[in-house]
Amino acid sequence: MNQTQPSAQRTVEQKVILPLQKSQQDLVVLHYMTQQVRVTLQAPGQTEHGSLPWNYYLNERRGRTHRILLYQPQQLLQKHDLAFVGFVSGRQLNADPEIIDRLNAADYDMLSELAYVPGLLSYSSLELRAGRWYNLVVLKSLEIKAHFHTIGAHRYAAYELSPHYYEWIRLHSGSLAGGLAGGKMALCGTKYYTFPGNGQRPLIREQVYSSCCL
Repeated sequence: MNQTQPSAQRTVEQKVILPLQKSQQDLVVLHYMTQQVRVTLQAPGQTEHGSLPWNYYLNERRGRTHRILLYQPQQLLQKHDLAFVGFVSGRQLNADPEIIDRLNAADYDMLSELAYVPGLLSYSSLELRAGRWYNLVVLKSLEIKAHFHTIGAHRYAAYELSPHYYEWIRLHSGSLAGGLAGGKMALCGTKYYTFPGNGQRPLIREQVYSSCCL
């Protein structure tokens, strides 16, 4: 029993220290994504677009595709404090191809349903490498997050498909002081989901930060 105690202590230390480091690394990527949203908004000819959302595909380095959907572009141009949610995930190596197809279909359905979420301003997705996705949602306030649970495609993906698809998820929430123009992101909190596999429900841990002003 005593021989396993040091190992258990090291595990606890890693759970406290490593997620914070990962969160800061994630914030660098999410900040870059917000700046790409801002650059896209400032491109010439934007007012000529038709119905919302405006849909863009940016070519990033190393052949990466960065998708940006603008649901309320005029709100994004204002210099008001905003909120964001960052969804960072890693896929299971042995995920069933059928599950992958079903999750992609649910994701497609969810994007169209997001248009009915009040206070949702933009949605971006960037795959840094195979199975490693960064998703950024910009909102008027963090209270808007509650509306995601009303979206059928989101509930289906989160509760039915996720345990069979993801290895882990880091779900960040935070503030954008001064909006996109302010360029300052601060984390309010992070939930860490670790999926044991075989369709089991995830283990969940949460980190709360004092740096968020919301």
